[in-house]
Amino acid sequence: MGPDHLRVSWGPQQPSRVRRYQVEYAVLPVGEVQTVIFSGHENSTLLTRLQPNSIYLVTVSALHFTGQERAMSVKACTQEGKAESSRGPSQLHFPNYVYK
Repeated sequence: MGPDHLRVSWGPQQPSRVRRYQVEYAVLPVGEVQTVIFSGHENSTLLTRLQPNSIYLVTVSALHFTGQERAMSVKACTQEGKAESSRGPSQLHFPNYVYK
């Protein structure tokens, strides 16, 4: 895990049904929500400039071409340490994020 970054991935993809993905994240309990938008063909991102030794709520939402929206949230922790640490990013995966 990294002190200032998290890798977030989601799947399985169904790009023919998903218009875009939205990833929202904020440090708990009351951090400012940050939002990143991705095309329906993307399935991961690296969240950077996070606070070390903090708990984040990360939500991945899928907006379908039909207008339907599905979302899943998880809590993730960044490691203690300095931001310039050489350790790789934390991995946060939404493996059962199925769109129907």
